[in-house]
Amino acid sequence: MKTAFIYTDAYLDYDYGPSHPLRIIRLKLTYELIKAYGLLDLPSVQFIPTIKAEEKKLTLFHSRDYLDVLKQANDGHLLGNAFSYGVGPGDNPIFPGFYDWSLWVAGATLQAVDFVADGKGGVAFNIAGGLHHALKSKASGFCYINDPVIGILRLLDRGKRVAYLDIDAHHGDGVQKAFYETDQVLTISLHESGYTLFPGSGHECEIGKGKGEGYSINLPFPPYTNDDLYLWAFEEVVPEVILAFSPDVVVTQLGVDTFFNDPLTNLHLSLRGY
Repeated sequence: MKTAFIYTDAYLDYDYGPSHPLRIIRLKLTYELIKAYGLLDLPSVQFIPTIKAEEKKLTLFHSRDYLDVLKQANDGHLLGNAFSYGVGPGDNPIFPGFYDWSLWVAGATLQAVDFVADGKGGVAFNIAGGLHHALKSKASGFCYINDPVIGILRLLDRGKRVAYLDIDAHHGDGVQKAFYETDQVLTISLHESGYTLFPGSGHECEIGKGKGEGYSINLPFPPYTNDDLYLWAFEEVVPEVILAFSPDVVVTQLGVDTFFNDPLTNLHLSLRGY
């Protein structure tokens, strides 16, 4: 079975700004490291250049008025009503091409899910993806377009049953909210407690609603959680729950900010833990 790696140097055309913690250059550095190790030369690996998402694909989740605001501000100029959509100075800055950047990221995720759903391979990796905080009509936590939600909706349209597993130090709130009332998507998030970290959600009592009750699972950890505690909790919960749900596809958000010296979070995983 093939593994797809999806990437383009076009990501480097965009920049959140010199003081913003999301540094897009890290994607290029990671790509170069992967290439230097010869991983892309393996016969099982297929390199796929990223293609931008079509705007109509974003409306699977995001509202038209929100997308219009993003498009209108794409030249880097702040509009009068952008603040009400979470866009402006701070976490979600307006910079030249920020909407185009979001189209690249979402496009790679759609390519990944289609690669797997079409049976072309077993695994596909969008190195730029996982912008899990964006809401239907609001930017949040560095995220403008929620590519995991759009990818999962694409899989649902294709008749797939989906489990979503999020190991970012921040709770995957945008994805959980999108599927909180359905039993077709299982969402699992392991993260630092919302009592000590943005976005302030992901408490153990958040288990879903209506048809979705029991299909949202949260494992919030206290600050300074190390490998032993994190791995024990993961192994106690995640494999058994995913096996019971029996998904066709597992979508993962593989945030690395649980690493012990991450400047924005307080978990203490090591390379061994990863």
